[in-house]
Amino acid sequence: MVSRIVGSATECFVTSELAAEIEAFFNARPAEVGAAAAPGLRPPSWLANMTWPWGGRRAAPSQELAAVDRTLKQSLERIRANERWLQRDRAAVAAWLQANIKA
Repeated sequence: MVSRIVGSATECFVTSELAAEIEAFFNARPAEVGAAAAPGLRPPSWLANMTWPWGGRRAAPSQELAAVDRTLKQSLERIRANERWLQRDRAAVAAWLQANIKA
């Protein structure tokens, strides 16, 4: 669940400052939100005892932490890629919008 929140919350970010802020946030809280800053970290007790309300099986805590770590890395890379795209194509996009969108 945390990995979905990370992905959704960061999908529209486009600056390296925001990427650095997100990275700092997760690095300051590895035991609470994932293993990004501390590979091999043991999962927090609340995660180890979590069950789904509908009774379904869930991933092992180490798999959940790995999913958060993977999503975080992907999100940070996407933010940096969005920033590069915006820097490279900002003028072209602005020109296209002005030519094709009538206010």
